[in-house]
Amino acid sequence: TAMIPFIFLTAKAERNDWRQGMEKGADDYLTKPFTRSELLAAITMRLQRQETALQQFANERERSAALMEKCAELEQFIEAKDELLNNLSHELRQPLSNINLAIHMLREAPPGAQRDRYLEILQKEFAREIALLNQVSELQQFLTPESVKLLSQFKLLKSKTSNNSL
Repeated sequence: TAMIPFIFLTAKAERNDWRQGMEKGADDYLTKPFTRSELLAAITMRLQRQETALQQFANERERSAALMEKCAELEQFIEAKDELLNNLSHELRQPLSNINLAIHMLREAPPGAQRDRYLEILQKEFAREIALLNQVSELQQFLTPESVKLLSQFKLLKSKTSNNSL
């Protein structure tokens, strides 16, 4: 009922009466005698104000929905970024573990073919680590909210919402 315009029509013309009517929630206050044009003007004004308020409400609701959608996109972006960073962290650790193992074996190995094999492993894992680090730079340039949305549409990224529904 707060959105329904209320025009107080009364014979009470005192300023105190007018004030009391407005405090009780009247949007307008017409005292008798009033003309038809005064009443129609008051009604028209109240309806216009109500229409304006309803339009503002609709605009705010639309804006709120757009913001909610943007928040959902950003949450999806953050989830995808976290997933990619976790995978990247795992991928970066594996070559480092292999490098560490090869260094340890290299220290223990006598000179010769075995030592050369461990050096080859070190070079291979080092190259793999450099390639992964280069991919990180490329990934940073590629990873945007729009690209994450596109990857999700083609189901190239997992989303927490699809995992929760299983």
